[in-house]
Amino acid sequence: MVRRNLRDDAIQLTYTRNVITVDSKDNVILLQSGFLGGTVLNDPGDPDSPDLTKVITSHVVLVYVLSVDTKETIADLDGRLAKIGAPSIQGTDTVAGKTVPAIYFGDRKINNNYDVVDAVRKAHNATATVFVKDGDEFVRVSTNVLTPEGKRGIGTQLARNAAYEAVSKGQMFCGPIDVLGTAFDACYNPIRDSGGKVIGVSYIGHKK
Repeated sequence: MVRRNLRDDAIQLTYTRNVITVDSKDNVILLQSGFLGGTVLNDPGDPDSPDLTKVITSHVVLVYVLSVDTKETIADLDGRLAKIGAPSIQGTDTVAGKTVPAIYFGDRKINNNYDVVDAVRKAHNATATVFVKDGDEFVRVSTNVLTPEGKRGIGTQLARNAAYEAVSKGQMFCGPIDVLGTAFDACYNPIRDSGGKVIGVSYIGHKK
């Protein structure tokens, strides 16, 4: 798992119980046993350890860049959806007990379907959501974002925040945002039908 810790502007790469922490200038703050890029990082006191300076320089900087590339992740989500087919609204559907428009890509209904969002989580260790536009609201109909109770947050609405303001105007939003009580570096991108009407929103987030 790769995550950014904004409190000290450091990157933590966690593999089970093993942690490597590197600050924004690529200086090692804490080093324990770990595994990174196919290179075993042993205890610095171990005389058989590899050259850690070379390992940090060649691998950790690359991971830092990838870990915060939200636009690359949203492009992957949008690309996966586009491969299925063109987006459209076809009738209504029940999501978490609520009747909302049914959003399709091609002939696949996305409401209550988690294949694509879960694939994005596996590929990028990112949260992902497809919202459908319902009046003035955007409702989560497919998501891997969990509520505090540990359930998928389907049926919940996009908060009235900076992302809402942007997508309501048909614009992409990328930046820090609170998602169901958790801070993320995120991107939201409007989903348009064949006539150019905004019918939903795609979202990805990397936890801070």
